Amino acid sequence: MRTAHRRMPGSSGCRQLAVAICLLGGVSGCTVDTPRPNVLLVSIDTLRADHVGSHGYRRETTPHLDELAREGVRFTQAFTTASWTLPAHMSIMTSRYPHQHGVQSTKQRLDDAIPTLAQLFRDSGYQTGAIVSWFFVGKRYGFDRGFESFEELLPRRHSLAGARRGEQVVDAALAWLEARDSRRPFFLFVHLFDPHLNYDPPEPYAKLFGGDSPIPDAGRYERLRPYIQGLQREPRRIPAAELEQVVALYDGEVRYADDQLGRLLAALASREQADRTVVLVTSDHGEELDDHGSMEGHQWTLYDEVLHVPLILRTPDGPRGRTVDALVEILDIAPTLLALAGIDPPPDFRGRSLLPWLADREPGSKDRLVYSQIERFNSRSAVRGDRYKLIHTRARGKSASGTPNRERFELYDLRSDPGERENLYAARPELVASLRAALAHWESDGFAGERPSDLPEPAFSEEERAQLERLGYLE
Repeated sequence: MRTAHRRMPGSSGCRQLAVAICLLGGVSGCTVDTPRPNVLLVSIDTLRADHVGSHGYRRETTPHLDELAREGVRFTQAFTTASWTLPAHMSIMTSRYPHQHGVQSTKQRLDDAIPTLAQLFRDSGYQTGAIVSWFFVGKRYGFDRGFESFEELLPRRHSLAGARRGEQVVDAALAWLEARDSRRPFFLFVHLFDPHLNYDPPEPYAKLFGGDSPIPDAGRYERLRPYIQGLQREPRRIPAAELEQVVALYDGEVRYADDQLGRLLAALASREQADRTVVLVTSDHGEELDDHGSMEGHQWTLYDEVLHVPLILRTPDGPRGRTVDALVEILDIAPTLLALAGIDPPPDFRGRSLLPWLADREPGSKDRLVYSQIERFNSRSAVRGDRYKLIHTRARGKSASGTPNRERFELYDLRSDPGERENLYAARPELVASLRAALAHWESDGFAGERPSDLPEPAFSEEERAQLERLGYLE
């Protein structure tokens, strides 16, 4: 059954930022005859923030995303809730942390009682559509709930090598835009998988950043597997020359995905929809490229190379070229998009609307703490403020390589040690106690619905399961 959600006062005809500012300021009589905005949400999988041009990266990997930042607002300190695809995307769609939405492994799917962003848009009259390109953003986990159209462009061979390219995803998105009901505003979610392993961008992107090398298949999972700590009892360190080649290929994938984003944004402009569409681009997680002695640290670690993600928002008639340095989370995406459409979020959403920052009003969140976790091949959680970060690794059986998981705490001063190299845990007991208390309080606010173990396990074919297990993607 669909449930009605109350719209913000005076919002039936005003959906643009000027009205949002008016509402935030408590101004009465705020009525503007402006149609509700369209909303485009794009997730570029495995895009670490420090490989984005507007974040200061040395290579021209993201010209279209950088232009979007110049046309909107760039949040420089955005963090994901989990370091792998499934729980992170579910956090985006439910505005809940993984231990609250309950989808932390490949054996869990979303409880039907938990509302999703797409449901809220659909129930408020929006036409909803999604095009996704990987198993862990698919129907089997409940991501299709609320989408009137949900297209899965999954790998033909059920492997990383068979993953669909961004061109196919954007082609499908353009077809959806062409066929949509123009009488209704739309909410469209587009998922681009390209920067994820394998790193094998098409030409000319494979050689764009010096990727022409005698090392065969340098960016493929099979070649990089010996360098992944979580999979090897005694992992090897990737040679410097090979790492240089892999990073060039990763950057080529990022540039390719960015060009596909450019195609999508250009199509909006050609249809005269750009000035009526809210656009938010982010990522589910980053990637480790030997930062802490391993490749593919996502799904294994909680260091910033896998937690720090881009978040760029462009709104009709909104601020241009603004940079916000406050800590924000991907949980904030859903309440922000709903607010821009004049839709009240459910009371159990954990994220915060970012509209005060768009209205140039600091919402008093300088002391905010943000949280991340993984409960898959190991059990870790992290809490960070503006300066310090605590990571807790719990003792839990053995890793995929057979190595025991032992309890450990790590404390880092992110101002003096942004690379998270010097563990200060033993030297700062009072600070550790404070952060451990915050982490314990956060963890106590757990899953409120039917227990994840009671939910139906997502089904894979035997071929899919064998392929995903071989790639280390199933527990």
